[in-house]
Amino acid sequence: MTPDLKRLGAIPIIALAILIALTVILNNGKPVFNPPNLAFILQILFVLIASLIVAIISARGYLTNGSLNLVFLGSALLINGTITTLSVVPLGLSSNTIVTMANLGTLTSATILFLGAIITLQGTVPSNIDRRKIILTIGYILSILLIGFLIELALSNVLPVFLTSTGPTLLRRTVLAALIILLFASFAIFELRYFKTKSPILYWYSLAIALFGLAMVAAYFTVKLGDPLNWLSRITIYLSGIYFVIALFSRGVEAEYDEVLSTKWAEAFRSDRQQVEALFSNMLDAFVYCKILTDKSEKPVDYVYLYLNDAYERLLGVKRETFVGKRATEVFPALKNQSINFIEVVGQVALTGEPTAFENYFDFVNKWVHASVYSPKKGYFVTIFEDISERKKAEEALQQQKAVAQQERDRLSSL
Repeated sequence: MTPDLKRLGAIPIIALAILIALTVILNNGKPVFNPPNLAFILQILFVLIASLIVAIISARGYLTNGSLNLVFLGSALLINGTITTLSVVPLGLSSNTIVTMANLGTLTSATILFLGAIITLQGTVPSNIDRRKIILTIGYILSILLIGFLIELALSNVLPVFLTSTGPTLLRRTVLAALIILLFASFAIFELRYFKTKSPILYWYSLAIALFGLAMVAAYFTVKLGDPLNWLSRITIYLSGIYFVIALFSRGVEAEYDEVLSTKWAEAFRSDRQQVEALFSNMLDAFVYCKILTDKSEKPVDYVYLYLNDAYERLLGVKRETFVGKRATEVFPALKNQSINFIEVVGQVALTGEPTAFENYFDFVNKWVHASVYSPKKGYFVTIFEDISERKKAEEALQQQKAVAQQERDRLSSL
C-alpha cells in the first residue's frame, strides 16, 4: 500500500470530522430531510451487506486458523449491521424506539469489538476444528438471539427512553459516550497492530472503526432524526461500511477466491503469539515457548509452557493439552534430577538474553536431544530440540567397534 493511498484513506475522516464540528456549532436542531425509505435503502447497500460479508469471511477465517478474535469481530459486525438496518425499516415505530434499539445494539457490538481487539493483542491457543465449529456456531447463534431480543423489546414498546421531543436523554448520551470510548479504543489497538505489521487489511479496518466512532460523535449531538447531524452520522456510517469492504479486498487480486480471502483476513488479525505459532507449527524439530518462574531472589525455579508444536508432541509422545499452562516440574517431576540443571540453564537465558546450546540425555523420555535456547524477550525463552538418539547410538556403536578393534590389535601385538 503506497503512502498516497494511506493519505487518501485518511482525508475523508479528517473532512468529516471538521464538517461534524462545524455542524455542531451551527446546527439549529430542526429536521430537514427524512424520507422513510431512503435511509433503509442506503443502510442495506452500505452497511448491512458489508457487515454480513465481513461476518462470513471472519467465520471462514476462524475455521481456518482458530483465532478466537475473529468470532468476536464477526459477531460485532453481524449485530451492528443487522440492528442498525432494522432500526430504519419503515414499520411506523416511534423515533425513541428506533434510536434506542440502534444505540443498544451498537453498544453491544462495540463491546464485543473491543473484546476482539483485546484478544488480538493477547492471543489464544487454537482449538481443533470440531471445537471451532461449536464455538463459532454458539457465537453466531447468541448474536442472532440478541438481535431477536432487541427486536422483541422494540415491538413490545418496553425500551427505555433515549429520545424525547426536546432531544436526547441523559441515558442516551451516556450510552453514546461509552460507545465512542469503546470504538476509539478499538481503533487505537488495531492501528497499533497496523504500525507493527504494516498489514493493509488492518489499516483500512482500523479506519472503518474510526469512521464509525466519528459517526457516534455526530449522533451524540443529534437532536432530531433527519437533522443535519443525523445525516452526517448516517453518511459517516455508510463510508465506514465501504472501508470495511476495502479492508477485505486490500490484499489485491490474489484474494479473488473466498478461501484465499478468508485466509488473508485471518492472518491479518493474528496476535504476536499466533504469528510465532504459525511460524513454528510445521517445524520438523520440537519447539517450545515458555515463561520462566523465579523465587524472591530472582533465581529460576520452574517454567510454564505457553506453546509447543506438533514435533514436540511426537518427541515426548504426549498431547499438547497436557503441557500448555502447566509448570515443567508438574509434568516432569524428574526434571530436577537430570545431569544438567535444565531449569537453571533456560532460566539464565530467559533472564540475561544470552543464548546457549547443549546435548543431554533425558531419561524420562529415554532420548538424547540437542537443545538450542534463546530468549525473545526478558523472562521468556524458546527451546528447539533435535532428537539425536540415532546419532548417539551410531556414535556409541562406532566407539564399541573401535574398542573391539583396539582390543584385537592389542591381542595380536602380544603374540
